[in-house]
Amino acid sequence: MLTIEVEFLLGRCYATDVTRRDEAEWPPHPARLFSALVNAVFDSPPESEASSIEIEALHFLEALDPPVIEASSATHRDVKVHFVPVNDTPKGADFHRVLPELRTRKERYFPSVTPENPMVRYGWPAAQPEARVAAALAVMSARIAYLGHSSSLVRVSVSDVGTRPSLVPTPGGSLILRVAGKGQLDALRHAWQVHRGTRTRTLPSRHVAYASPEPQPAVIPSGYFSDRWLVLRTVHSSGNRPLSIKSATVLTKALRDALLAALGRPSSPAISGHEADGSPSQSPHLAFIALPDVGHMHAHAGILGLALVSPVNLPADDERRLRQAVQSISRLYWSGGEIHVENLTERQERATLRSATWCRPSRAWATVTPFVFDRFPKSGRWGAEAESLVIAACAYAGLPKPRRVALVRISPVLGVPPVADFPLWVRKANAPARLQSHVVLEFDEPIAGPVLIGAGRFFGYGLCRPVRNLFAEDEDEG
Repeated sequence: MLTIEVEFLLGRCYATDVTRRDEAEWPPHPARLFSALVNAVFDSPPESEASSIEIEALHFLEALDPPVIEASSATHRDVKVHFVPVNDTPKGADFHRVLPELRTRKERYFPSVTPENPMVRYGWPAAQPEARVAAALAVMSARIAYLGHSSSLVRVSVSDVGTRPSLVPTPGGSLILRVAGKGQLDALRHAWQVHRGTRTRTLPSRHVAYASPEPQPAVIPSGYFSDRWLVLRTVHSSGNRPLSIKSATVLTKALRDALLAALGRPSSPAISGHEADGSPSQSPHLAFIALPDVGHMHAHAGILGLALVSPVNLPADDERRLRQAVQSISRLYWSGGEIHVENLTERQERATLRSATWCRPSRAWATVTPFVFDRFPKSGRWGAEAESLVIAACAYAGLPKPRRVALVRISPVLGVPPVADFPLWVRKANAPARLQSHVVLEFDEPIAGPVLIGAGRFFGYGLCRPVRNLFAEDEDEG
């Protein structure tokens, strides 16, 4: 068996996903390791002096089957845009252009991950290299100083420690990794002759599907909305109390106005919720929610933050523009008021400001802002028809059919005001108000949030929170 282990000496890996500049690659793909070995062979001595046994070792490695990989889970750092002065100066350009303040600045990202274990092992269980090939691989590995970005310092070595694979090549696997294949060395050398390291380049590789060797846990159902939120904290002076959750739609509409102003040009339907002709989009789009202090004995229902909740399949370009626009928002205005907000990029101690609080899997959910009916049920708020409208609203949001529905005036979530205390939802000026109610849902199996349902879901009405199963006591009696 052949094992090559990579230890990230600073406990962090900087390696950009080749398909997205603002995403980090984890674990580092086997093709990246192979390229680092090629660099170790040809970068140190002149190419003509590269050891024949080292080249033989590279040919040996590229001919092997894709390796198994042992890598821990990792935390992805929130990525911010940096505008970095360009070092290269065009030939014949004014030499003053090399001064930092006069250089052209380009948009750059520095995505990284922090693995739970800084050691990654690549294993070829069936490989039996000759002693001289194994020795050459050991020497080449020891020359590698970084993997990915030059700040991603590593120690690389050939090891006699076996792997405990967390990823193995699997037809139909969900994770696609770049790996070396036969002819990889020649392809890399040809690519070098073309770009010489100075042009945008795509390194040759082949793609192989990987998956965990362990049985995969069942996929937890969820709706159309993503659990990756952009969160803004509301900033209040020491003498001001947070606005009540009853003001939720005032703030969410102000946030949408500020976002569209920051974007500065027509937005895609996935962000604006409208097609190019101004008609409402029929596809899932961005929602705005208020995050109240609720769910505990001393909850005051004040709004501690706001979140932008995107659909799960938001295009990468839209997501990038969205992040940039949100970073410029520091104040929200509405008729008769304003409030300061600040972007949150680090994990928050306040549970209210963490998406996990609102998205953890649960069988039972209850509203913290009223559910708004799409139409008025003829039999009234408490009948079977009203319950069927709630079930239909779950389907509209991409959720499974609830097993049970309860329409209530008071939410079981501590601190939430009664439904009668909330302003009525009015979609357009001079339009009639919609019927609204608090709702409790029970599903056959746990579902993951966010759960946003009803006609007001894109502006924060119909926001649910996981609760204990309030229906279980009925089943347990007797």
